Amino acid sequence: LASQFDLSYDLHKVFFSVPAGELSRADPDFPLEAHGVLAVAELVGCTQTCLKWVAQYAKDRIQFGKPIGSYQAVKHTLANNLMMLDNARVASQYLAAAFDNAIACGWLEDIEASQEAMTALHVAKSYASDSARCVVEDSIQIHGSIAMSWELKVHRMLRRVIRLAAYAGQAQDHRFMLSRLLLSGSSRGISGLA
Repeated sequence: LASQFDLSYDLHKVFFSVPAGELSRADPDFPLEAHGVLAVAELVGCTQTCLKWVAQYAKDRIQFGKPIGSYQAVKHTLANNLMMLDNARVASQYLAAAFDNAIACGWLEDIEASQEAMTALHVAKSYASDSARCVVEDSIQIHGSIAMSWELKVHRMLRRVIRLAAYAGQAQDHRFMLSRLLLSGSSRGISGLA
């Protein structure tokens, strides 16, 4: 059983202040697509963490008498990764605000707000999935072969990002649903993929 654990997740105890009976009741007005919001937020967090690791490594690793972060190829890669992180973070924040607004307005009652939330979900999930994977893969390239050792967590982060990218719909599924949503004006979620 222990071999099946994902070592990229830290285990924590969670305490609830709500009675167990209230936790088991599902809110029928709460959209099922909201779990995509959490996946996007975690993808952005993974991207940020991995970029922090690789930036520190680029400062610390000395090659030919100077840090590898001083070389143009590494600088440009890190700058591009920072832009991808910023774009994913903005998309994630807009997604959270759009879902918050749609739920406050009544998910099923306000079609325009729910349609905006679904559009934001499709944009944010597809972008966050692609950018997180790109940043982690670039991080592995900059770290070199040590990134695949158990000394560093980078390769475990890649597993985590791949799993999160598949969770709540692949990036290409979200791009397809976004095109359907924009062309048809319908408010169907990823579950509407047939």
